[in-house]
Amino acid sequence: VIIGKSFLHEGGQNPCEAIRAHKPVIVGPHMENFEPLASQLIEEEGVLQATSPKALAEAVEHALDPRKAALLTRNAARVLQVHDGATSRIIELIENS
Repeated sequence: VIIGKSFLHEGGQNPCEAIRAHKPVIVGPHMENFEPLASQLIEEEGVLQATSPKALAEAVEHALDPRKAALLTRNAARVLQVHDGATSRIIELIENS
């Protein structure tokens, strides 16, 4: 999945839905609305970041390799795993306050 808005405008888009669908994700240089998650995903090799047309072509090629795509999706899922159950925890906090 290519987060197209992350190449054209500041802000980016949420990569979580694609990650939860076990799809490799490619982002551009503009993921400001999703910091620090975007930086953590990049650092943990859970998404690919492309900052030029050449880098985008290389990232697409990388993501189309089944073994490399599987590693990306596993890494991304591991990053998001800490958020599992967040909705239930927030509801519990609200109910108990």
